[in-house]
Amino acid sequence: MKTSNSGGNFKQPETGMQLGVLIKIIDLGTHDNPKFGNTRHEVLYQWELPDQTIETDDGEAPMVVGKFYNNSHNEKATLRLDLESWYGKSFDDKALDDAGGFDHNKVLGKHALLNLSENQNQKVVVASVNPVPQSMQRDSYTPHNTPFLFSIAEWDEDTFQKLGDWVQNKIKESAEYKVIQAKGGGQSENAEPAPDFDDDIPF
Repeated sequence: MKTSNSGGNFKQPETGMQLGVLIKIIDLGTHDNPKFGNTRHEVLYQWELPDQTIETDDGEAPMVVGKFYNNSHNEKATLRLDLESWYGKSFDDKALDDAGGFDHNKVLGKHALLNLSENQNQKVVVASVNPVPQSMQRDSYTPHNTPFLFSIAEWDEDTFQKLGDWVQNKIKESAEYKVIQAKGGGQSENAEPAPDFDDDIPF
């Protein structure tokens, strides 16, 4: 068997500034990062694109794009930079630290203006996340996909089963999941309350 030059017929979204609705925030857990010789707690954000659709077995549906982040609010972390861009303001370090971090639930289901571009592999990726101009606001839009957040620390089996196989497998490779399995449970015994980062949100 030999390789071919075909990339398949997978449809990608159009590049440029596109309206997106954050429908999934998925805690992927902590994984080894061989490139830098350390570990990385990963989280996946997924937005649906109301203005770009694709045909599925169940009919027409909005396309979905995602971005992987290191779950960090360090001032140099990509997640923090994207959130600050989305809020249109800088965050206060002390407020974030005192709250125990940024509460992802604050942006779940919210609209953003995504800058989509092609990477070196010709794959469309989320280059930046921006606030939605007043002229593009669409408050009456109801997401096709019901927004949800999955947290390993607050394990919910029903939510876990909504995730795709590759996402489930990624979570099962995490350090947190291995601890859960070693304890013989289906959820973490060290669940922490959601942090309360008390900051005004502009949408």
